[in-house]
Amino acid sequence: MNDQRTKDEKRAELRRRGERAKAWLREQTNGELTVSGLFRESGVPADLLAEIIGLLDTQSEIERLRFFLMPDVDLCSLSPQQAMQRGYRLDIVRRRAKQFGHQVAR
Repeated sequence: MNDQRTKDEKRAELRRRGERAKAWLREQTNGELTVSGLFRESGVPADLLAEIIGLLDTQSEIERLRFFLMPDVDLCSLSPQQAMQRGYRLDIVRRRAKQFGHQVAR
């Protein structure tokens, strides 16, 4: 009985985390949960965005969002989205896009 309650509590906590993550993503993407929503009115050239999306080895919109929103130590803790908006170290953004989803040695 106790084990089942613990499992149910863990499932409930995971659901709460998932809902919080989705709410945050909606906030970041103007409610669209898409990369285009994330970059709408950002000033990032459409051809640069298309290039980076083309380098990503995923068709999942959520995985693409994850790539653009995750801070990177080689970008001085900026996310690729922030780096692209600032035009900062686009060479690293391109490299990270090619590596995304693949295990690589650093």
